[in-house]
Amino acid sequence: MKKTIFGNISISIAVAVIGLILFGVTAGWAEQRRVSYKWPAANANYTKQYTIDVDTSHQLRIFELRFSFPENPPMFDGVKVKEEWLRGSSDYVNLNGRVSGHGEFIMENGDKIFYWADGVSQTIMNPDGTKKSTSTMTKHVGGGTGKFTSISGVLRHKAIFDPKTGFNEGENEGEYWMAR
Repeated sequence: MKKTIFGNISISIAVAVIGLILFGVTAGWAEQRRVSYKWPAANANYTKQYTIDVDTSHQLRIFELRFSFPENPPMFDGVKVKEEWLRGSSDYVNLNGRVSGHGEFIMENGDKIFYWADGVSQTIMNPDGTKKSTSTMTKHVGGGTGKFTSISGVLRHKAIFDPKTGFNEGENEGEYWMAR
């Protein structure tokens, strides 16, 4: 079969159109930005917790956790976070197991950023007999209100917690981007 100039032109046009489409899609998105913050136990409190004992070591729990940022608040696109809420559930055996939830950042300007989270919690016994529980989750940022309707991103959440005493402190870090 003989190649013609028209066959090569068709391929060239197709490649150019695909390039323009891909460039147009990526050009509409802002650069990736980073966010990183910590919270001390004094700035996190469980506002609600309900547990159901499945057996002696197995518990199902739902909770609501509020984080405040009176100092060094995280910022998204130049706007400070006023508070963060995480409403979730856990399925633990001896404080080990799955945790998931939905959350929102309430911004200083009144806008909100939404996320859903999933992860695991693990508890170890220290040499002195005390327990240490840690939680690692991925927070999937997806949308918001006002300025943040097009925000997307991923945050990595690490916390030390004790649901019995209400202790919770940790850190988040991650990336986000927004359509222009």
